[in-house]
Amino acid sequence: MTEVGSSRNYVTEPALGTGFRLSWGAVFAGLVVATALQVVLTLLGTAIGLAAWDPGDSARGLGIGAGIWAIVSILISLFVGGSTTGRLAGILTRKDGALHGVLLWGLSTILTLWLLASGVSALAGGAFRLAGGALGATTNAAA
Repeated sequence: MTEVGSSRNYVTEPALGTGFRLSWGAVFAGLVVATALQVVLTLLGTAIGLAAWDPGDSARGLGIGAGIWAIVSILISLFVGGSTTGRLAGILTRKDGALHGVLLWGLSTILTLWLLASGVSALAGGAFRLAGGALGATTNAAA
């Protein structure tokens, strides 16, 4: 008996015109996963920190723990997001994987900075409106 399909011809050279090797869908999916996991881990750390905090104690230990947890949660969320990006992109080479990872890191950094800037500007705008209202009320009361 002869074996059917035992001899296969494998192509060892890359095909010409393989196209762009970047999968934006995978990068954005990894970004969504990393951002969602970062939010969940931040809320978990906040809940644990507030539950463990005694108002009579110094808040220094709470601040150190919050800083450590922030770094750990960022590393965990970027690792999981990068793994998701790599799995969904169908990485062929290490360079492709590194490219997807750098893009995920860059996009998550830009998103974080934008969210922080918009939050700070909203807080500052609210504080200025509050101060302006109080100044106006004081001026009206003095008149």
